[in-house]
Amino acid sequence: MEVWALMVAAGSGKRYSTDGGTLFKQHQMLLGKTVLATSVEAMLQLPSVRGVMVVMAAQDDVRLSEDPRIHYCVGGAERYLSVLLGLQALQSLASPTDLILVHDAARPCVRSDDIQRLISQWMSLGACDDLAVCLGSPCVDNLHRVDTFHKVLATPDRQSLWRAFTPQAANLRTLMSALWSSADVKDEAEAVMRMGGRVVMVAGAADNIKITYQEDLGMAQQILRQGYRGPVIKIGQGYDVHAFKPGDHIVLGGVMISHDQAISAHSDGDVLLHAICDAVLGALGLGDIGVHFPDTNVEFKGANSRLLLAKVITWMRDRGWQLQNLDATVIAQRPKLRPYVALMQQNLAEEFAVSIDVINIKATTTERLGFIGREEGLAAEAVVLLTRS
Repeated sequence: MEVWALMVAAGSGKRYSTDGGTLFKQHQMLLGKTVLATSVEAMLQLPSVRGVMVVMAAQDDVRLSEDPRIHYCVGGAERYLSVLLGLQALQSLASPTDLILVHDAARPCVRSDDIQRLISQWMSLGACDDLAVCLGSPCVDNLHRVDTFHKVLATPDRQSLWRAFTPQAANLRTLMSALWSSADVKDEAEAVMRMGGRVVMVAGAADNIKITYQEDLGMAQQILRQGYRGPVIKIGQGYDVHAFKPGDHIVLGGVMISHDQAISAHSDGDVLLHAICDAVLGALGLGDIGVHFPDTNVEFKGANSRLLLAKVITWMRDRGWQLQNLDATVIAQRPKLRPYVALMQQNLAEEFAVSIDVINIKATTTERLGFIGREEGLAAEAVVLLTRS
């Protein structure tokens, strides 16, 4: 018996996109990752999970990574149809007795220990057909049944009521049978119950919220932050060097500086911004500037390095990081750079959207030693400190 996850991500999230936006809620950014990626990772963190089938909308061509454990299929117009299509796709990978964890992509705050508890409970109950387990929590608030005018009609006894979360789990054969025989059910537990099967609730954390409205995204961010155990700071170091060639100016820190030589480079040759790009990429573990902006690509011929830096900063923010401190040094015999340092710092403060006191730029010579001292080229080095945003 193996365990597979089925991630329901085919919905359009009409209640979330109240402003008419086209980006589905499962693709919104959440601490540097999409909601969908966060939910999928929660499943793949469990060694017992063999793989994840992601059920997506027909017009959605998003792919999360090259991880071979992630598979994709197209869903339907309703949730139960999407689950059924996902189960059909899983038939080529899983056996009828394999346990399937059906999870909403819009629930990124699910905890690994809750998922494992769900699996353990199903197995302890016999891992048999017509048995489903559902993650949830007992209701702690009064619930009122109301009419269309919000007039209270009845108050059910909350002692017997639970909030249903996902994952909800049963073996592949049971889920296929239940969903084939029950149209328009709200979840898998209801489908198994309609078929005459047994559903057992398993207590999970109450903060396993479903992102339904836009304000829920901020709440999910707070929940994930509280449970985050990874690094809270990252440090990156960058270095770049370029030779001189005949010309009349150089560019440093986005500032054009008159000079009797120019920088020989594929782009504008701004060694300061290149070193800073490398420092940020290094802190993020994303390689170096040559990987992302190779000098073999004509797209970057003569490119403004501020645009390259802007892309790197976007990647930094998308991953949930912000600049806390930048210290850089430009090494050149000539020209004298002190008059331009303040403008360079202002440019960088604007790009990173930070106060200027976060940015420190220094300039030095090599006392006429080496290729820099002979005025054959110049160099720059940078160190950045990033913190979680």
